[in-house]
Amino acid sequence: MQGGNIGLGQYNGCLSLVVAENGLWLRPWLPFRFCHPPLLLPWSAFEAPKIEKVFWAKQWTAQVKTPDKKRVKVIFSVSVGELIAARLETAQTQPNASPWA
Repeated sequence: MQGGNIGLGQYNGCLSLVVAENGLWLRPWLPFRFCHPPLLLPWSAFEAPKIEKVFWAKQWTAQVKTPDKKRVKVIFSVSVGELIAARLETAQTQPNASPWA
């Protein structure tokens, strides 16, 4: 389980993350899954990934474009962010089914 922030939502230690060919899949832990289906953040939606320092800690952040052209800030630990960043470098936008199907 991992944690992360998506916009104003905080998912501290209750997210399953899958780095897939078509993007980053997020799924909340079972008790929080009601009305929160798995979410795909396609690689093409990520913008401006970077590592930020907040007080003494570092975090990985990026902007994610929504279908209506808004941008939402996502925040993950640096270790998770490095996995995402590595995949962003080689990302190809091809449709894949959900890894939880």
